[in-house]
Amino acid sequence: MKYYKSNAVYDNLEMNSCFSWVSGNAWILIYGDYSFEPKLIVFVHGSSWKIDDSVLSYVSSISSRTSVPAIRIEFDDLSNEIEFVKIHKGSGDQLNLQLDDLKKLFFKYGVPVNDGLCVKAVNDSTSSAYHNWQRSFLGTIVVSDVDLIKIKNESVEALVELKRSFVSLDKWMPYKADYPNFRLISNLCDRGGFKFFIAYNVRHTRPLFFDDVSFIKLFDFDAGFNLSQVSILNFKEFSNPDFS
Repeated sequence: MKYYKSNAVYDNLEMNSCFSWVSGNAWILIYGDYSFEPKLIVFVHGSSWKIDDSVLSYVSSISSRTSVPAIRIEFDDLSNEIEFVKIHKGSGDQLNLQLDDLKKLFFKYGVPVNDGLCVKAVNDSTSSAYHNWQRSFLGTIVVSDVDLIKIKNESVEALVELKRSFVSLDKWMPYKADYPNFRLISNLCDRGGFKFFIAYNVRHTRPLFFDDVSFIKLFDFDAGFNLSQVSILNFKEFSNPDFS
């Protein structure tokens, strides 16, 4: 399996205790219905992922403060196909679930699912078996990754969506096609009293290909998903716990 291991923002925030995130074969996923209401938080990871207790505690905190249930799912990322996953419980116990039973669990939490019996899910070079299962067997959902968790005074303060492209800082604006995902995260933040930001950096393609994080364009949204402020920060300002 080949997973996207990192990005320039993560690399430059390394050892910065004001932020937490996962990369590689682990994801923090928010599932919602067609009205962008969060139904379930899923921390999903491959068996080869090294457990990070701190990020697990932040996910638990987000669940507690928003009253949105959270589960942790582990799948075998070293196998070509999977037929079951492990559900980890808070007590340290775990339960093996067949994929069809996993679909029933999602339905129990209010996440729309498709009809039909689940078959084996395949790990391939571009996507994990879990994500392939999700695309095939969940219904009309809105799902979004949590890219970055902002920490202040050892507590979750904000969720940050990371975006990048070749468009210049002054011209880039969030794409309308991404609004369902943004609304989902914004609604989750509203429930927990968190802030919601979109942070954009430019990816240069000429003369060299690289992600430029020297400046970040930051979009600040209020609880009603209204854009309240746009600012451009240098990376030192962005990485400061008081940037908001």
